[in-house]
Amino acid sequence: MPSSSQQQPRPRRQQGFGIIEVLVATALLGVAVVVLLGSLASLVLGARVAERRTVEERIARNQIEVIVAQRPRACPSPSTALVPVDAVNYSVNISCTEMVVSPSLMEIAVTVSDPSGASTTLYDDLVSP
Repeated sequence: MPSSSQQQPRPRRQQGFGIIEVLVATALLGVAVVVLLGSLASLVLGARVAERRTVEERIARNQIEVIVAQRPRACPSPSTALVPVDAVNYSVNISCTEMVVSPSLMEIAVTVSDPSGASTTLYDDLVSP
């Protein structure tokens, strides 16, 4: 029978987390936040690019509709204009080519460029009356 002086000490219960565990968890959380913020930044940039392209296409379609509504008998002369949308000036270039196959058929090209240099070009065929 062991004497009272030779009793084995009871193991201590752990209460809470140790400093190493807290540091590891904080580091993992920090890495996850950095990855999420990087993804968010690229999503915002992608949304801006998509919005600019949408505006460019809308301007180009509008210009084509104006030309079609005028029903020109011959190709309109090439032109360049600035169109402001939401405090951004878009450059619009309109060109027209008469088709060799049929003299009454014209191809209209409208190119819209934003200040960064990105551009969208739409083509439409038009039959003169």
